[in-house]
Amino acid sequence: MDAEVRARLGVGTSPDAQNPLAVSGPATLLTHAGAGHQLKINKASASDTASLLFQSGWTGHAEMGLAGDTSFSLKVSPDGSTWTGPKPCAPIPPAAI
Repeated sequence: MDAEVRARLGVGTSPDAQNPLAVSGPATLLTHAGAGHQLKINKASASDTASLLFQSGWTGHAEMGLAGDTSFSLKVSPDGSTWTGPKPCAPIPPAAI
């Protein structure tokens, strides 16, 4: 296996530099036979983004996650360029509970 194959993986489509893991199909199944399953999206620093972007025709219409800070937020767009939101959901500090 050469370095290009190890650095990128495409299932039903070709990976590229922006999307080193690319999957194309009618559905994607991630399963676990144990007591649970987690999908983890980690960001390197608090100012980075870790989110799920929902698109139609390669245009973003909804995004949820940690966008630029550590508060969970949701934003929507009718056209992929004008966004409503984000609607933040800030974590409650332990001292406030």
